[in-house]
Amino acid sequence: MTFTQSMVHVVDDNAEFRALVGQMLTLAALPSRLYGCAEEFLDRFSESAEGPQCLVLDMLMPGMGGMALMDRLSSQHIALPVIFVTAQAEVSQAVAAIKRGAVDFLEKPMHMAVLKECIVQALDKDGRRRRARLEQASMSDRLAQLSEREREVKDLLLAGQNAKQIATLLSICPKTAMKHRSRILEKMGVESIVQLFRLLAPNAPAQQ
Repeated sequence: MTFTQSMVHVVDDNAEFRALVGQMLTLAALPSRLYGCAEEFLDRFSESAEGPQCLVLDMLMPGMGGMALMDRLSSQHIALPVIFVTAQAEVSQAVAAIKRGAVDFLEKPMHMAVLKECIVQALDKDGRRRRARLEQASMSDRLAQLSEREREVKDLLLAGQNAKQIATLLSICPKTAMKHRSRILEKMGVESIVQLFRLLAPNAPAQQ
């Protein structure tokens, strides 16, 4: 699987482990950045990157530990998929990490193929999150283009009203209602009411 402009961040105080993971990622054509401690990561990390990102994070490190770093990111509303790695695994640590949103928890030493698969899944998860965020922003922009009257017509269309019914409810002629309907579809980038309904109410059954 190819991830355009992706970045894997590896934070671990064990230089040998960092080098091993970095070599694996290079062979897998996955760009990476390696950090010796959580503080170094915080100094260099930027969420503004366009591509998907994930974090391979050691649980126990001198200074700020992995869980504390994850909490710091969460407090700053940074939704970065985290894969915890540790040489001293405890069930309680794994449970706590997963409850706080970690996507996986691996015990050292692990097969690099296992870590690679976890990283691929984490990047895929972040890619889907980023696409959803962009789609939501695009939808908000399109909705903002609708006039007040068009928003009224849109709501009635989504409620299952046809042009004649909308005309009666809004005290306008059916021809005007049809014009509003056409402009709404055009501005929202869809070709039918069914597509409009699926766009704005994806979890509801499609209108006939």
